Amino acid sequence: MSQTPMRAAHAPAIESLRRQFFDGGDVPDAGLPATVLRSWQRCQRLGMENTERGRPSNTTRGDLMVARERNAALLSHAGGVMEHLYEQIRASGSMVLLADASGLILHGIGDPAFVDRASRVALQPGASWSECQRGTNAIGATLIERAPVEVFGAEHYLDCNGVLTCSAAPILDCRGELLGALDISGDHRQYQPHTLGLARMGVRLVERRMFESEYARHALFAFHPRPEGVGGLQEGLLAVDADGEIVAADRQARALLGIEAGRSPGLGSFGNLFRNGFGTVISRAGRDPGALMALELRAGATVYARVRVSLAWHVGLQAAQA
Repeated sequence: MSQTPMRAAHAPAIESLRRQFFDGGDVPDAGLPATVLRSWQRCQRLGMENTERGRPSNTTRGDLMVARERNAALLSHAGGVMEHLYEQIRASGSMVLLADASGLILHGIGDPAFVDRASRVALQPGASWSECQRGTNAIGATLIERAPVEVFGAEHYLDCNGVLTCSAAPILDCRGELLGALDISGDHRQYQPHTLGLARMGVRLVERRMFESEYARHALFAFHPRPEGVGGLQEGLLAVDADGEIVAADRQARALLGIEAGRSPGLGSFGNLFRNGFGTVISRAGRDPGALMALELRAGATVYARVRVSLAWHVGLQAAQA
């Protein structure tokens, strides 16, 4: 696979912009993604030279083990997703990487030949790819921007990393707290335009698995404004307790409902958000598991939902009623 014509045509322009920025001291007014330019400027303010090989993090094997233990839940839920993503890019000269909130790479899987080349620039578990240590890169930038970032070839701040193309997206919990980043990196000569979309899809799967695990003892409402959206990656998830209190909403649910990220502690009662009675909805879910229900929001719109109620939720309900 070769890089797309658009990226191939863009490569000489990036080199020109680098000379303008690093040699001429001028800030390009066009031609660079805004996220990349902001990152260049941050690195410059740190006094970083583009000719550096990266600043050592002094991370030991023991530090990596501690970090993995601290992020055990993230690793557990991300592992299967990473395997799935790797199957989509196998033999493309790429690898999938998971980093914690500080930029420390916790786990990686990829094509052996590229993994070997990546290790030469320390793109491997145990290395920190925070922006302050590795310059502009997708992992470091996405953790700062809290948004998906793609860094292609010479868009990397450090010359030595110009052989890479990297696409990363941040992993957030339902409270908006940063957990880490999922990254797909490869040889810049084999750039694929769908890679950032794959990284975003992977993050969505990881976040959903973590949400479902954390709130397994609650009723989980999977909903979307369109019936066909329920069951897909764009559905939102709400966790509701036995008293009908909405205790959590994932990132997609907040986006669909227009709720600010990080709003806490709870989101109010089910009845404050929906016109449908909570007891009625739960009863129907018990009679017809998997039923697609139309729920009317107090704001006037209608969404479609499936309700999953686990055995643990029933046990909790019985204990509360005892």
